[in-house]
Amino acid sequence: MKSKATVLVLAVFLLGIVLGGLGIHLLGSRVAAGTKTGPMPSTSSEVVQQLDAKCALSAEQQKDIRAIMDDVMGQYRSIYEPIRPQIEEVRQAGRQRIRGVLRPDQLPKFEEYLRQMDEERKKQEHK
Repeated sequence: MKSKATVLVLAVFLLGIVLGGLGIHLLGSRVAAGTKTGPMPSTSSEVVQQLDAKCALSAEQQKDIRAIMDDVMGQYRSIYEPIRPQIEEVRQAGRQRIRGVLRPDQLPKFEEYLRQMDEERKKQEHK
C-alpha cells in the first residue's frame, strides 16, 4: 500500500511538473512585482495598472512599459508555440499514467479536476 501511495504522490508531482511546462507561456504574461501576494497580471495592461498603483507612473511611462510588455509577451509566445504540441503530448501521457494509478471510483473526480484545470488554462491563454 505504501508503494501505491508513493507512486501516486510521484504521479501528482509529475503532473505538476508537466503542467509547469505551461509556465513558459504563463511566465510571458506575468510580472513578479517583488511580492507574491494577490493575483499575478496576465496582460500588459494589467502589468501597467499594477505598476502604476505601486509606482505612480506618468502617462509616458505607462505607454513605454505597455509597449515593452507587449514585446516581451510576444517573444514568450514565439518561444512557446513551437513546443506546445510536445507539452500537450507529455501532459496527456502524464494524465494517462495517473489514470492507471487511480481506482475507478476516483476517476470521475480526477476528470473533473482536469476539466477545471483545462478551463483555467484556456482562460489564461486567451488573455
